[in-house]
Amino acid sequence: DMEDFKGDDRFGCRTFAVTFGLQKSRVLFYVVGSLSFVGLLFAQYYFYMLDLVYHLWFFVVIELLFIVIFAVFYKANDKKDYSRVSLLIKLSMLLGIISMVFFWF
Repeated sequence: DMEDFKGDDRFGCRTFAVTFGLQKSRVLFYVVGSLSFVGLLFAQYYFYMLDLVYHLWFFVVIELLFIVIFAVFYKANDKKDYSRVSLLIKLSMLLGIISMVFFWF
């Protein structure tokens, strides 16, 4: 929503960013992102306890991607930066979907 804030506002869309503002949207991003990151850490610990090495390292890659997302988002201040964050988030979702292959085998 932050990426298209100006266009959404101009056309009267009621997104979170338009309704509550960019600052509260940033806070929401950090809260949801942090909760997701903690969930990844718990999953990683679970796989560590089960001695599932491939699962463990796949989650390490996703966690590193989360750290990159947080770093890019922290410095973001225009549409181009938010587009980059959006692309990284989509990449992390794709990796999450691909990780389901590991659960099959």
